[in-house]
Amino acid sequence: MNSGSAAEISVIMNIMGDDGNLPDLQASMGYDTNSQGLTKMIREQLINNGKMSEQKALAIENGAGKSAMRGGDHHLGKTVSIGLDGKFESVIYNKQSKGYNSDKHDDVVISHLQHTMSPQEMALKLKSSMFMDNNKAFTKLGKKFLKNNSAALKGHIGKMKVDVVNAIGDNMSQLDLDSGFKDELAKALKNNK
Repeated sequence: MNSGSAAEISVIMNIMGDDGNLPDLQASMGYDTNSQGLTKMIREQLINNGKMSEQKALAIENGAGKSAMRGGDHHLGKTVSIGLDGKFESVIYNKQSKGYNSDKHDDVVISHLQHTMSPQEMALKLKSSMFMDNNKAFTKLGKKFLKNNSAALKGHIGKMKVDVVNAIGDNMSQLDLDSGFKDELAKALKNNK
């Protein structure tokens, strides 16, 4: 990201998003692989160092987030919105406090997933990076998503990717899950061994 035009950076990030590799880019640059890490990377690498205007950088983040969603990293999408003035706005970075908060973003992503995917589609498409960050800690988004959807997902655990099932199983004590989901998860974990 230290060299290249806005168009070149955008193309690279969009390709990485489509391929499901955007979290790898974030991790390789020392950022968390969650939505806050993406926003922080864009802000620090493109805006704060004067490489480009905030609007260009947010346009890149918006495109990369959409690509990431196509690539299965749904937690990286929806980090940018369009304000009433028609300009891009960060959903995560607060200009006034100069701080980062992903709570609003998490709610938007969960709502989007619930309205665009059936529980079976969620089970098949979700990646462990939505639930775990690069430090292998369970994400707030993952906890909130599972709390809101465990009842709907309980009939589909067998279709989930093994790493997702293992990530959930490793952190079950931290989660508020439907009892039927917990029972089915225990069976899936036993089958994964």
